[in-house]
Amino acid sequence: MTRNIEPLDIIIIGGGPTGLACAIEAQRAGFSYLTLEKGCVVNSLYNYPTQLVFFTTPELLEIGDLPFVCEREKPVRIEALKYYRRVVDTYQLRVNQYEKVTRVSGSANGDGGFLIESESTLTGEKRSYHARKIIVAIGYFDYANKLGVPGEELSKVSHYYKDAHPFYDREVAIIGGANSAAIAALDLELRGAGNLLGGEQHGQINAIGFDMYVRMLDETVRELKGEEILPEIHSALNLGLDIRIPTSYISDENQRLRAYRQIANANTAEDREKVERQLEDRYGPVPEEIKNLLAYSALKTASERIGIEGIDRRGSVLTIKFHKETRVDAQKLMTLVSSTYGAQFTPAGVLKVPMNGAQTAAEVLGFLRERLLDPLST
Repeated sequence: MTRNIEPLDIIIIGGGPTGLACAIEAQRAGFSYLTLEKGCVVNSLYNYPTQLVFFTTPELLEIGDLPFVCEREKPVRIEALKYYRRVVDTYQLRVNQYEKVTRVSGSANGDGGFLIESESTLTGEKRSYHARKIIVAIGYFDYANKLGVPGEELSKVSHYYKDAHPFYDREVAIIGGANSAAIAALDLELRGAGNLLGGEQHGQINAIGFDMYVRMLDETVRELKGEEILPEIHSALNLGLDIRIPTSYISDENQRLRAYRQIANANTAEDREKVERQLEDRYGPVPEEIKNLLAYSALKTASERIGIEGIDRRGSVLTIKFHKETRVDAQKLMTLVSSTYGAQFTPAGVLKVPMNGAQTAAEVLGFLRERLLDPLST
């Protein structure tokens, strides 16, 4: 028996973070909507490895302006599940769990809408819906990247990794080299699996540490792809500037720390614009101090990209120390020195540049960008 439900403005297919975010926006706009999810809420996250630690920071997982507070810098799977349950409860979202969409077709009455047919994965009950619009937010984790090779469908082959226990004291071959493979390798190594990746690698992760292991794995994959492997450089910018977030703008200390972290993790102009929009949406017009922090973040990213170890400001003089593997073009550097009054460059790789009266935070940061980093980066 098929049940017909009243017409809706929007049907959202998929109850993951994106689907929930769409539901929040539909609700805010006053649309009638329903979210259909073939499993539980955020089913893909539920099926992540049990001990998963996300590579991203919590603010990048937030939806609906609801803060995601976690115990450590990076959230774990169970914290993410708890957070998204809280999202559904806070906004009282309409989510039908365990209801799989089986077919989507154009509406027969010619109104330009859609007919959505579904089936309960628990009872087998069939339903149909009419909606003016549909949003498909099914993600990709539920769909394995199969290789199309013989033996792939054998019972001993799994396209998903959930937990290390079934592989205790067994030999395991992990096919792949991205984040999921690194997480699975680490988890198996720590919990006593046999030989990993076809070689005797017991103890290697513990010996070098997880962050180093993941970085080396990523570099190996990029090298095999023929991509350039750049040295890791962390620039120190000691400019003597007061560019703290005002307590009058963000009064809560935890929220200020989160804002600092968002700005520090913004590595591209697009990322910084997104952070600025998010702060403005949540706290109001962005003050000059925030704009200076974003400019500082941009300068640090640019310095690391071109290979600057440190920039020190002493009075009205900037001292720039270049890394031995700097990627600065020598001709551009000499052009900058010859065209800047009072500039000096030493054989030790140190550049001294007078700032010509720049005093305020905005002036110093603007001088660095316009007179130093922009000419050396372009």
